[in-house]
Amino acid sequence: MKNKKNKYKNLILNPRKELFTNMSAHYIVRGLTPYLYKFSDNINNPQGKLFVACRVLNNVKNTKPHVSYHIHSVDQMYMWIGNKKNLKGLRVEVFLDDENYILNSPVAVYIPAGIKHSHRYIKGSGYFIGILITNGKSYNEVTKNVEK
Repeated sequence: MKNKKNKYKNLILNPRKELFTNMSAHYIVRGLTPYLYKFSDNINNPQGKLFVACRVLNNVKNTKPHVSYHIHSVDQMYMWIGNKKNLKGLRVEVFLDDENYILNSPVAVYIPAGIKHSHRYIKGSGYFIGILITNGKSYNEVTKNVEK
């Protein structure tokens, strides 16, 4: 059935591949692809309230953190999805304030606004998905670098 009106066409979002170094607190680390896919942000979804990005992880091995400690003025969700059976296949270390956690996929971490955080990849392959409730602001507008 063909839709002649295209009334909701603007709600279909195609991701764009970008260097993640354009984002506050992020930098390139050996062994990680420097790109991510932005599915929703203030550019391709200006009427939306979400920032949604995905990073492809291929056979990562004990990387250094690729993102410095930072906080957001909004809530965030981290999700790791492995490429093996039952979404397994990734191991990560998450830093929340002065605590750290070793986690295996599939797993999500909810990060309330104001919590200092970072993460690193330990091993495996799969996907990282980051979601922030930005209320139409850019990632950089809701992000602040902080000391470890």
